[in-house]
Amino acid sequence: RKCPVVLKLAANATRMAKWDAKLGFAYCSSTFKSHDGMFLTRSLASVLPDGGNIPLIDVIICRRHPMLFLQKIGNNASVPKSCDASRYLNQGQEAHASKIFEMERQHVVERLAESVEKACSKEVDERAPQQWTRMMTDQSPGDYYERLSVEDRKIVDTWKDKRGVLIQEKSQKSIDVKLTEESFVARETTPLMKFYVRSYIPHDKRKSAREEECNGAILTCWRISEDQSDILKEGVVVRLKNVGVRSTLHDGMLQLTANPKTCIETVSKQPQNIQLVTAGYFKRSYLSIVRATIMSRKLGMYGGGHSHLGNQSGVVDIAGLLIKAVVEDNGSSQTIYLYLTDESGLVLRIQREFSDPDGDPCFLSWSQGNCVEESDKIFICRDIRILPFDHVENCGAAMWDLTSTHLVNFNSPRIRRLRKFSTSEDGKDALHFSNIALEAGICVNSKLGVDHGVAIGYIVEFSLSSAERNKVASIVQDASEQSSRWWPSVIAHVDFGKASLLLLDIPMFLFHKLLRVYGDDFQDQLDCLDSHDELNIDSILDNLGRVARDHGDLLHFVLGRKTMTETIHLSSGDSYPCGFEAKHLRKADHGMLTSFYLNDTSK
Repeated sequence: RKCPVVLKLAANATRMAKWDAKLGFAYCSSTFKSHDGMFLTRSLASVLPDGGNIPLIDVIICRRHPMLFLQKIGNNASVPKSCDASRYLNQGQEAHASKIFEMERQHVVERLAESVEKACSKEVDERAPQQWTRMMTDQSPGDYYERLSVEDRKIVDTWKDKRGVLIQEKSQKSIDVKLTEESFVARETTPLMKFYVRSYIPHDKRKSAREEECNGAILTCWRISEDQSDILKEGVVVRLKNVGVRSTLHDGMLQLTANPKTCIETVSKQPQNIQLVTAGYFKRSYLSIVRATIMSRKLGMYGGGHSHLGNQSGVVDIAGLLIKAVVEDNGSSQTIYLYLTDESGLVLRIQREFSDPDGDPCFLSWSQGNCVEESDKIFICRDIRILPFDHVENCGAAMWDLTSTHLVNFNSPRIRRLRKFSTSEDGKDALHFSNIALEAGICVNSKLGVDHGVAIGYIVEFSLSSAERNKVASIVQDASEQSSRWWPSVIAHVDFGKASLLLLDIPMFLFHKLLRVYGDDFQDQLDCLDSHDELNIDSILDNLGRVARDHGDLLHFVLGRKTMTETIHLSSGDSYPCGFEAKHLRKADHGMLTSFYLNDTSK
């Protein structure tokens, strides 16, 4: 039989009873009554991703992110591409997409209005009074109206007003039907805000280390009200009632959801600052480029940050001086790289993807470097994600995230120091010098470390290592391998201005970089490496060296240390160690190198 009452149990709203507890209804303590009969969840560490809603929990708002909009719209050829599909939009993108959508919709309505209005006028006039019909069919409606009696004029005037309203109503309904028939679906956007929260547990009530560590989550508030927005400020402890928990983690973090039915209220007794810090809340501060670079290096060496912090371990606030902006065209999308520096002279690169450049008002200002004030060049951003150090460009790396924010005219002690430095002569010189060094590919105030380096020089010769030569011999002997394509790893002899040559192991994929430098002559010799004749390979390498010497191009190499140093014996009888391999190479910029040298020697 059907029962209207159902007992539904959720793991996140259930607690293990004491061993001596009696079966049946439990006694409600005063604490339980003060919680409106709900269990107070102590820590997010005890919350299960697929365990149902959390009845009651106290959390600290650690990070508040800007308003976002989830756009949902049907696939339709008449809808602008910038408005198509479902995606997250920031406030600027939402305003632009809404404007474009309304313009497109107005264009469609105007196209339909003329034909619809004629059809509706004809339909309405079928119910018109005889006085109106006779007047409109008369050769002179004005004269006919003057000949009407007072009563007939009143009927005509009343119908004239009513006719306009009826035509407008019918036209609007017809246009709505036409829009539906043409699959012009109304654009729907849902506002939301994301917060990084940590469960608040009074220090004297903590028990386990896991409760202190695994207590972070991302809270998403859908259709947030103004009252809720005023409550949810950084550094405030709030009480959430009936908050949802998504079934899956994102970047190792719990995903909480709050809808209009979720009750959000501030805790009556707010903790002191020392208690907030103990619970894991830290006030925002803008890192220097030095600290961001250290984080980037550690990320490259040891992988991700602390696992219990999830994706928030590498999310920071940064302030620096903008050196330059570089735009990379990826076809349908664009990537902009911003290069920042500060008093240290180190460089941090921030990359931002623009999937729809035309639909994002920020793209134009970012691509032209107009995202900073011309007077001080200070770029301030919040909640960017640190990436592993880039050894090719010798700089720290970071990525613009969905919740990242660009601030203008913000004031703080760090910003004031940076502004003072940027307007000084030393600051202007440092900014200019960092730009030159970045273009030249030279390390500035930074060591690449024992595993990486940079070299500028000329390739004068190519040769094979003993291991590669043995591989050639074995392939020549095995006839079955003749059909397979074989590419050797070649040793390049580089003159970099020292008494001895620098020997670099160059993988074959980097030879494509050399093709851009040396051209067709190099390609012709490279194609001959398909042959497995050992003598022919030596001849080809000699010809490749001759092409490199004839061109005389200065090259920029990024080096990586090999696991084993190999000794190369040259035909001249000399022996050199080969302990590096090329990770990246390009043609050096003579102008920037000259400017770098002149600026460096003048200091």
